[in-house]
Amino acid sequence: MKNKLAKFPFFLGITLILMVSGDAIAQITPPQIAQSIRGQCRAVNRSTFLFSNRSEANPIESIAANGRVALQEENKNDGWIAVRSLTTNQTGFVRTQDLTSCNNPPTASTPPSPRPSKPPSPQTMQANSGLCRRVIYDEGEGVAVRANPNLNSERVGGVLFGEIVRINPSQTRLDAMGREWVKLNSPVVGWMSNGFPDTGSNLGVCL
Repeated sequence: MKNKLAKFPFFLGITLILMVSGDAIAQITPPQIAQSIRGQCRAVNRSTFLFSNRSEANPIESIAANGRVALQEENKNDGWIAVRSLTTNQTGFVRTQDLTSCNNPPTASTPPSPRPSKPPSPQTMQANSGLCRRVIYDEGEGVAVRANPNLNSERVGGVLFGEIVRINPSQTRLDAMGREWVKLNSPVVGWMSNGFPDTGSNLGVCL
């Protein structure tokens, strides 16, 4: 038995093999070493700033969308990573969410559409339109404003001495007594008496 064993050569070192299905031999591949990302190029996917630390408190310079930077550390920290601008060579920090591969074009961010302004209501348009006049009637408690151009119509408001009103000069009426009525657009919509044409007016020009 000793002579039979002597016929098999022994090799220095150890070769590790695995027997697969009785005949196939698989070799163990050594683990791959993770590739370093330091120095890799990244593009900014939207306009942002390069900051002096990991916060937005101290911006150094602005970086336009698609601006290129080089990573200066392996891992992000609190969502920030150190970079060097490839345009100005300035180093600082940016948010990792603002970076994309240099091989991919940045997604153009669509600026928010301006919020359409609410169109003015017919009442507002009417209140701002018309001829400016000032109430010069200074007796009693001012002049009543009524729903229709007559003294028996419902009172809808009133105007006082010195108050600015807007009138519609195309809408005037004379009642059965010869009293003139003018249509107000503001401060209240309705009809006010402008007195009798031959005795003067309750309204004067705006100064």
